[in-house]
Amino acid sequence: MKPSELTMAALFAALTGIAAQFQIPIEIVPVSLQTLFVLCAGGILGRKGAISMIIYLFMGIVGMPVFAGGKGGIGVLMGPTGGYVIGFIFATYTAGFLIEKKKNMLLSMIIASFVIYIFGLPWLCLFVGSIKNAFLIGMLPFIIGDIAKAFGAYLITKEVR
Repeated sequence: MKPSELTMAALFAALTGIAAQFQIPIEIVPVSLQTLFVLCAGGILGRKGAISMIIYLFMGIVGMPVFAGGKGGIGVLMGPTGGYVIGFIFATYTAGFLIEKKKNMLLSMIIASFVIYIFGLPWLCLFVGSIKNAFLIGMLPFIIGDIAKAFGAYLITKEVR
């Protein structure tokens, strides 16, 4: 990576950590602005944007308070939202990959949002007892907001690119 790309990756890691602090705590999985920056990282940095989420994850694992609610440490990844956080890496990569392939940018952002669920729901299922409960608690209440954040990421990415 070029130094400028690494700087941008670090910036998106920091923005994701800051966005995690703006949350609405509902049920087990809080609503936050994290995914806006997850998607922007992929849209602006391409596949290399996944490095920003690896940096973000590392910052949280070592105890920096970058996860939702100002939490840090490996314990967060072992909790109900751990799968979603891991999914950030793959969502960023997916958004970047699809956009680099000249796919529809908004659709790419929406698809990448759903990649987070692919990782988050099975993990959440371990805590809520069934995939149905995981869907009802960890996906259904968030779909409209995630599509709105995908649209926001699309608008931001379109302006920056």
